[in-house]
Amino acid sequence: MAGTTATPKRGRLLKSIERASGGVSLRGSRWSRPADHFGLASVENGLSHDHEEHLSLGDKGFIIGDGKLNYGRQKILETYYSIALKHGFALAPNFQYVVNLAYNRDRGPVPICALRLHWER
Repeated sequence: MAGTTATPKRGRLLKSIERASGGVSLRGSRWSRPADHFGLASVENGLSHDHEEHLSLGDKGFIIGDGKLNYGRQKILETYYSIALKHGFALAPNFQYVVNLAYNRDRGPVPICALRLHWER
């Protein structure tokens, strides 16, 4: 169970997320940069029928719910490239594309760009 949401009105707990995912991570040794990494992942999240109904009735979950749920499975495609720098630092541009954000067909698709800096001693 990925998480639960308490529902005081109905006196039960709801399973928050059901998911399927897959991905691949490749070391840069294939292109002469052994400390670099490239990753690609796909995730599809869904709500249990009870949780979908809970949100459709206008209730709110832990982080989602606005009273107008037009339910659709949330789909995410993510890719990144981690560039090894000196002294234990790595810089990783990241891109995510999210369809049906927060399980709502009325939210998205949303492209998300990020830049991560990682340091390891």
